[in-house]
Amino acid sequence: MTYPRILLLEDIAFDREMIRSTLVGAGIAGQFYCVETRETFLSVLRNTEIDLILADYSLPYFDGLSALEIIRSQYPDIPFILVTGVLGEELAIETLKQGATDYVLKQRLDRLILAVKRALRERQERQARLRAESALKASEDRFRVSVETMLDCFGIYAAVRNSSGKIVDFRIEYVNRAAIQQFAAAGRVEAGQLLCEHFPIHTKTGLLEAYCRVVETGVPLVKESLLYEGYGAQAQLALALDVRAAKFGDGVVVTWRDITARKKAEQEREELLAREQAAREQAETANRVKDEFLATLSHELRTPLNAMQGWVQLLHRRKLNDKMTQQAFQTVQRNLDALKRLIEDVLDVSRIVRGELRLNVEPVDVRSVVLSAIEVMLPAVQAKNIFLVTDFSPQVGLVMGDRNRLQQVVWNLLSNAVKFTPHGGRIDVRLNRINGHIDIEVQDNGRGIESALLPHLFERFYQGDSSPTRNYTGLGLGLAIVRHLVELHGGSIRAESPGPGQGSTFSVFLPQLVVSNDTSEISLPSQTPDRPEKQPELDEVRVLLVEAEDESRDLYTAMLAGTGAMVNAVSSMEEAMALLQTFQPHVLVSDLALPDGDGLTLIQQVRALDGRLKEPLPAIALTPSTQPETQLQALESGYQMHLQKPVEMRQLASAVAHLTETR
Repeated sequence: MTYPRILLLEDIAFDREMIRSTLVGAGIAGQFYCVETRETFLSVLRNTEIDLILADYSLPYFDGLSALEIIRSQYPDIPFILVTGVLGEELAIETLKQGATDYVLKQRLDRLILAVKRALRERQERQARLRAESALKASEDRFRVSVETMLDCFGIYAAVRNSSGKIVDFRIEYVNRAAIQQFAAAGRVEAGQLLCEHFPIHTKTGLLEAYCRVVETGVPLVKESLLYEGYGAQAQLALALDVRAAKFGDGVVVTWRDITARKKAEQEREELLAREQAAREQAETANRVKDEFLATLSHELRTPLNAMQGWVQLLHRRKLNDKMTQQAFQTVQRNLDALKRLIEDVLDVSRIVRGELRLNVEPVDVRSVVLSAIEVMLPAVQAKNIFLVTDFSPQVGLVMGDRNRLQQVVWNLLSNAVKFTPHGGRIDVRLNRINGHIDIEVQDNGRGIESALLPHLFERFYQGDSSPTRNYTGLGLGLAIVRHLVELHGGSIRAESPGPGQGSTFSVFLPQLVVSNDTSEISLPSQTPDRPEKQPELDEVRVLLVEAEDESRDLYTAMLAGTGAMVNAVSSMEEAMALLQTFQPHVLVSDLALPDGDGLTLIQQVRALDGRLKEPLPAIALTPSTQPETQLQALESGYQMHLQKPVEMRQLASAVAHLTETR
């Protein structure tokens, strides 16, 4: 329990005691500080926290009005009651105007009790109110400092209702510094503004409706609000907010955080994960396709090799009659051709992947190309008793292209048609000119193609049936090569099929060559299909053959000798240079890979000897490499021709004949 501290300004001891006794008797047991002079009055005020002042109006050295003036100027919160013997009504009113709490006549001290109690109560209430106001102000200051320094945005919005009571917007009551900075891009933000009118993003993202639900239901809001720019697949995340809202009177208090960078990072991470997963699936598919391709390649290589091995073993026994011997040679040749096509397809794909497939472009008569391909395929067509129908528009025209590669395209399409057309079936080959393009169309009534397989037909290594029990051979490279060759010619290819068992149609579109009326400058290819060339004769042609591999050396020696050439064969550069001291060949044929050097060094040494010879020695380089750089290097080193292994007999003989025709 606390006792009020009462400062009593009274110079008469009897009056002091009467006042104290009256108050104590009424239960007001305070601490009394009795003073008579101005100095002691001020001293007590400076050193003690006084709750109430009771002052006589008139004192010898000091008076109540002077004391009241001091209190009002320096201690305005202390209640001040005048206790005097005689005080007129006008003087009493004047003291109240000057700030006295009350006045009591000494003749009526019973009234002092009520006046003191009321003054003390009012002081306590006033102090409590001040403490509450101070606490409220401190709380508001803490709140303001907190929200003004927080990184998150903060706002208080009051609901704006129409005449029917529906919320149509929110009025901004307060926003913190972070919110002002974020709103700055959209305009200046001030208290009293309508939220959605000035910042329509709240309508676009659905936040207005969300705030309305919070006000109507009282359920707090936790939401990620996303705003996109653009449409469909082109839409980009422009803004992402993590929003929290709670009801606050007839409005909401909202905090939000800009999470745009985080959401974009999450999206990028998801996209990266999706790309990684797609890449992994693609890699797994590629590995599976590679494994299937290698298994298929093994099968495709073994099949002709097995047939060749069997017939060769029978030939070794020398127990075949002439008919069977002829069949053996035909079978071996047919399977050799199949192996060659197989290897050429693999090499073509390798060139395509490396971007090294080149065209020898010239004006080409498409009609003659198609006829050449048909003639090559006629034996296979006749073997299956297939009805082959051609429908060529007159004067189809020319294209700029590589004749051999275009024939490869048509041959591949015809080969597939023959492969998948049953015995007694039909193949139609059409040639038309349509809108500046030449259309080559191959249609069959064979196996047909499922619609799900059509988009994949021109992919490398793709086969509709890759199972070990499949009915058709091939590596799945042909159509991929065809598509690439057609695209190199600036054309396109399309495959169509009504479905399984209903045949298929392949259409190649090539840009037509536009020529002027004067065609004298255009050299056209032969209009007749290619015929096998006559094998050259090399009678008395002296050849120096340098080949490191024994079997290849024996084979090439036999090939050249079979055409009448006189061949001296060695296996190294050293042997070749030694032989040139005594042997004067008409032509040099050398492999580029030798055990004691290489063919490039050999030709340089040979060229150093040219001065001793009657004329420079023509030279042919042999290499298994398909790299154009290797071929160019050989020609720049001094060779006149380059042949890629494996070399056919007619090819080798023709090259030697060409270099020695002026002999």
